[in-house]
Amino acid sequence: MSRNNECTDKDELRALFTSWLRMTLLNAKNRYYRTQMPKIEMIPLDEIPPEQMVDPVNRYERVERTPNSFDFAEEYLAKAYSELPLMRQEVLRLLFVFEMTPEEISQKLHCSPAYIRKQKYKALATLRKLIKENLI
Repeated sequence: MSRNNECTDKDELRALFTSWLRMTLLNAKNRYYRTQMPKIEMIPLDEIPPEQMVDPVNRYERVERTPNSFDFAEEYLAKAYSELPLMRQEVLRLLFVFEMTPEEISQKLHCSPAYIRKQKYKALATLRKLIKENLI
């Protein structure tokens, strides 16, 4: 296999993983907004009690997040990634961060390329499951 084809295959795999991850996170965010966000009741401004009004001097004061508020995508994915076994974390790191092939990883970790591919698919399946089930 030529080096150019190898780079193209890596780029295609990365693009597929990135688009899958983006859609999974977008679906999780939309599901959260559909199920968790309260319906907003519109009331006129002059009916708001003064103690609930935003301070005009410090209008950007910190608002505490509720336990059900949606986490940022990076934090959410990091939590799911940390739930993976160490070997699967390492396989994903070497595949997607260092752009190594399964053959290169198998030499580094002293195992077969088939084992690396199996670990990759199991890791991605576990990430999908954790993100879809909102276990984190």
